[in-house]
Amino acid sequence: MPLNAQAQELLDALAELGPAVIGRSSLEEARDSPGLADAVSVILRRRGEDPAVDAAHTDERRTVPGPAGDVEVRVLRPSPGGAEALPILVYVHGGGWVLGDLDDDGIVPELVRRAGCLAVSVGYRRAPEAPFPASHDDVVAALRWVLAHGDELGGDPGRVAVGGDSAGATMATAACRTLALAGERGPSAQLLAYPLADLTDGDRPSRRDAADTPPLTATALDWFVAQETTEDGQRRDPRLSPLLATHDELAALPPTLLFTAEQDVLRDEGEAYARALMDARVHVTLSRFPGMMHGFLGCHRVLDGADLAMTQAAAFLSAGFEGAEPAAQ
Repeated sequence: MPLNAQAQELLDALAELGPAVIGRSSLEEARDSPGLADAVSVILRRRGEDPAVDAAHTDERRTVPGPAGDVEVRVLRPSPGGAEALPILVYVHGGGWVLGDLDDDGIVPELVRRAGCLAVSVGYRRAPEAPFPASHDDVVAALRWVLAHGDELGGDPGRVAVGGDSAGATMATAACRTLALAGERGPSAQLLAYPLADLTDGDRPSRRDAADTPPLTATALDWFVAQETTEDGQRRDPRLSPLLATHDELAALPPTLLFTAEQDVLRDEGEAYARALMDARVHVTLSRFPGMMHGFLGCHRVLDGADLAMTQAAAFLSAGFEGAEPAAQ
């Protein structure tokens, strides 16, 4: 199925902004390039709507201890807040380990609003300045800190979920595995949007079917992986390729909601990861969104599919925070 009309309109708006060709541009050009969030703003302005995010939350920057110094985090709380301790979502932004930052507002504020939770977004070190395993180690450190000290933020460290999109989803699920291997308590649920799941197999059908579909083309994907990895053997590490984790390691992971997009080079490996989790008897809800492309979740103001995904994510998180086994959607 091709991109639906809304998704095509969004990509047309992005093309008008002249984005860098990831994989053929410099690092600086890639980081300065307009993205889907900018295209969303273009469409909203055309409609006469204010593209500014509704600040129905409080916003705090702070640091937590990390393996190579402090890790910056962004703490978002619903506003107005009450006296009760809120459940906590630890969120890991995407960007191929190279792009993205704590100012990405497409996903986390909306999850805070819809799920009524406190969110801690992790500002991990990025490649190529700090390649693997730097970003993974920062995410693990931040997740450990929240599980032990979430009450210092006004949250409930007994009710913690983890989430992420793209490479952020990869790091989120890998962090769960790292804590499980160490025998530590982990999150009660994981929300994974179109993760990279297997860097060793570049011949899956979706890698060909969506090879030229922005914003994540096959060329861009190869470039991101080359920035993050410094040797070929790293691509087999389950922290980068969670599909290669053992059955027992997968069985230790929490209930999972996993989104894929039909027109996404990562579709097939994400769905293979969902099936591997199911085979390990993890409770998994897999939702493929037809007509959508990589990165769609943060575009809920202009994509009906993304709005539906946000609703599903909020319901899943709300159930997961309470330790309930979410019903299949």
